[in-house]
Amino acid sequence: MYSNVFNIDFSRVVLLLTPIKLRKNLLLSIFTTLINPFIEILSTLNRKRADYAFQLSITGQVCKLEYLLNSLFDPNEKRIYLLDGYSLQLQPFFVYNRNQHHADKLVNYRLFGESVLLTLRYINAQTKVDFFVCIPRDIEIDEVKLKSIINTYKNIPATWQIKYI
Repeated sequence: MYSNVFNIDFSRVVLLLTPIKLRKNLLLSIFTTLINPFIEILSTLNRKRADYAFQLSITGQVCKLEYLLNSLFDPNEKRIYLLDGYSLQLQPFFVYNRNQHHADKLVNYRLFGESVLLTLRYINAQTKVDFFVCIPRDIEIDEVKLKSIINTYKNIPATWQIKYI
């Protein structure tokens, strides 16, 4: 809305504020040198504004969080993705236990390339994670930075884990 407020051409301001009779190269270069700290402050302000605008554009939505992680850690191939912790494709089947005279419900599912056979008690204990951050093994990531970024942008009660694939 007010983006032009921060686009100030200081060399033009110096030229316009200097009286016409005093517009010599030496005097203009002295004034420009005196205004240099303000130019640096304005460029720092514009960089901070751009950073804050980027931070405000990122929400806890999955697509935005994936975009942020890929732009920071894997900008070329964009292989980092989020996997919902409760959306595991479970195919239940029953196995009759002759000793206890009842059927145990077992689940066979495939997660991160591993085929696993689990009981429901184990699954309920293991999937108390709201989402997984799936990262390829060949990407070198500073985990402290990754954790701080995800904790900043995720929803507050959400729990998560890093999974290397």
